[in-house]
Amino acid sequence: MQMICIADSQQEEFWGPYTDLALAERILKIVQSFDPGAELVSRDTDKWAKEIIAGLKPWKIHIDIINGELQLPATVSLTWPPMETEGLQIGTPEFQEFFAWAKTEKEALLNLARINKRIV
Repeated sequence: MQMICIADSQQEEFWGPYTDLALAERILKIVQSFDPGAELVSRDTDKWAKEIIAGLKPWKIHIDIINGELQLPATVSLTWPPMETEGLQIGTPEFQEFFAWAKTEKEALLNLARINKRIV
């Protein structure tokens, strides 16, 4: 589902949301009379609904690295907002952070093993 708003030319103010495109276009013409750069913007609503309804939760997995070796156990915690993609999010010589959708902490770690066959 999409949400329609009117954004000012600086993208600092937003009016709406509107569900009726024709109404939003009429209001846009009024706003453009004093702000010619104003425009309609559309945003997705109910982001991540499919995952949450399926019982999945967003998990962040943090693994410290000392002298090139993984320090287990990994730290697993719920996170919000979720990342756009699963897998490695940040990788440095000192640590790596991953994101996974899963029902439990244990399942998140198992998914990570499948997503990233080579962690370091």
